[in-house]
Amino acid sequence: MDDHDPAYWRTLSRIAAVIVLIGLIPFWVVRAGGCQYRTQETTATCEINGKPVDCRASGLPVPYETVTKTDPTGIGFGLIIMLGGLGLGLYASIHLQRIKNSLTDRAYQQMQSEATPVVKVRCPSCGTLNDETDQFCGHCGKPL
Repeated sequence: MDDHDPAYWRTLSRIAAVIVLIGLIPFWVVRAGGCQYRTQETTATCEINGKPVDCRASGLPVPYETVTKTDPTGIGFGLIIMLGGLGLGLYASIHLQRIKNSLTDRAYQQMQSEATPVVKVRCPSCGTLNDETDQFCGHCGKPL
């Protein structure tokens, strides 16, 4: 495909939209709990007779607590994919607009050139057609 073809850039814009939608998938997965994992973390406080005590200082065994965390990697990948898609879409839409503007400018110039009549003057010496604003013949050089 030619990169001056508007269909090429429209297709590229559609591909960019699909990439952005693909980038949303990690967000949906994280929201659904697909990127969660369980880990055990130590808690430094214990309760003795209802009072919190530092377990490490007192020599007591350190209890573990199971914590559910969300892995941020999925969100990071989703952001990277979405930003790439948005950048591609922005690039394609800007280029498509430039093509539309150049086509519009060319059509306007063509319309202007068709609307303006061109008057030609024939040289009395050699018979060559010249523009009416010319003072000398473009072929033989004699005054018109």
